[in-house]
Amino acid sequence: MPGSQINSDALTDAMSNNDFSISNSKANSLTWDENGFINRNLYRPNELLKMIGGSIYLSTDGGESWGTAISGNGINASYIKTGTLDASLVRIVDGNNICFTWDKEGITAYAKKVVDTNNFNNFI
Repeated sequence: MPGSQINSDALTDAMSNNDFSISNSKANSLTWDENGFINRNLYRPNELLKMIGGSIYLSTDGGESWGTAISGNGINASYIKTGTLDASLVRIVDGNNICFTWDKEGITAYAKKVVDTNNFNNFI
């Protein structure tokens, strides 16, 4: 409601509940400062996760360098190390032109007009 104030007890309770959730984890250390939220794995202290703005960054060298794992532009696939990739969704494009598709039928390559059909590099 416009002009209303936040009840200080409600804010204190909310922060206390969040504090409990964060400190209740035995394998992580979380800091929050001008660099965003930084979560450190206490068992592997060089592994860090940082959330700032709309992005998630990962470090494996104690924060010396960071790689963008997730941003508003998408997910960086180089961080995907395990799991299942639904190949029915794979499209490799060059601008607006589909170059390859990968689905349950296999991999399909789309090429520009091929003049020399004896040159197999045209199909690679």
